[in-house]
Amino acid sequence: MGIVLKNILLTGGRATIALELARQFHAQGHNVYVTDCNRLHICRYSNTVRKSFKTPSPRYEPDEFIRSLVHIIEDHQIDLLIPTCEEIMFISGYLDRFPKFCKVFCSSFEMIHELHSKWLFCQKTNELGFNPPKTQLIETSEDVSKIHIDTPYVLKATYSRACQNLVFVGPDATPPPIPVAHSNPWVAQEWIEGKKYCTYSIALEGKLTAHTTYPVAFTVDGSSCITFEAVAHEPIFNWVKDFLAKIKFTGQVAFDFIEKKNGKLFAIECNPRATHGLHLFSIMDNLPAAFFNISDHVIQPEVGTQKQLAIGMMAFGWREVNRRQELSSFRKKFFKTKDVVFCRKDPKPFFAMSFLFPMYWVKSKQYGITIAEAFTREMEWNGDHPKDL
Repeated sequence: MGIVLKNILLTGGRATIALELARQFHAQGHNVYVTDCNRLHICRYSNTVRKSFKTPSPRYEPDEFIRSLVHIIEDHQIDLLIPTCEEIMFISGYLDRFPKFCKVFCSSFEMIHELHSKWLFCQKTNELGFNPPKTQLIETSEDVSKIHIDTPYVLKATYSRACQNLVFVGPDATPPPIPVAHSNPWVAQEWIEGKKYCTYSIALEGKLTAHTTYPVAFTVDGSSCITFEAVAHEPIFNWVKDFLAKIKFTGQVAFDFIEKKNGKLFAIECNPRATHGLHLFSIMDNLPAAFFNISDHVIQPEVGTQKQLAIGMMAFGWREVNRRQELSSFRKKFFKTKDVVFCRKDPKPFFAMSFLFPMYWVKSKQYGITIAEAFTREMEWNGDHPKDL
């Protein structure tokens, strides 16, 4: 079953996940356009992108950002707008502003917010009977002394990403002061020992159309994964399928799970946007079909498929290696796993990384933040509510 070729607009062009989607849609014959609030970004150099646009920052100029997207959609007759990163928080808040002929691939702001908030997500999973970890809201600095969760536990900002500002409180330890803000409260959440997994899924009105699960292995200092391997995990698949059906979700979404030794699953948090798990889908999987709901099955990558962010492995992966045996494992993974950026048919993005990565390093030094924070700085949503245009 085929579809009419479409004009696709992707936001967040700095992300490798946007590059992946551009290549996937281009391979199926669609016309791909990309935006970012930086003029230089990885998708700008891809031969799968018809045109790249610079927009204002969604975080610092949300009104202008939305206006810019609307103009691009009207000028280029965009059929489908797909947010990839946290700019989705701003886009979902202005769904009524977009032309009716363009489908915006996301749910309402209220639903996206409920999933993005670490506190509201736990409340929602509990409401639907999915048994979340013990979690307590911290709205003021004084609330830290009123935590009623047995140690160990973690403290983390309600709106954060990639384990930013995560504080581990061990047995009998005194929790340190934390920068609680009115717009961004924190949560205390019980620490659960077990196997960590991440997922990436696509759904339309609650119907799961694509899914993958991958265990956490090499990471950026214990946060974002930089290696990925598709595994079969039926309990997680069923959890995701049931949860998305119950909330009638539309969009891309990812969950972080911990599985205890007894097999009990806990969904720790949710990212209602694209994540690196989509790199596990090959061109042959026809991932774009999941966005159009034209596949007769849930699209999944072949079990055992492996990918890596090679630049991440070079910069961060080796830090997790502290024994000779682990060094051997690192070398094997690094030299035998396909990079998510390099592509013989589309080589320029790979070589562009040589100056794009240092650009974020410089920005991190300029603002006194981590490289990961510098990467997301202009697109983050930390409790600010969309304003009227």
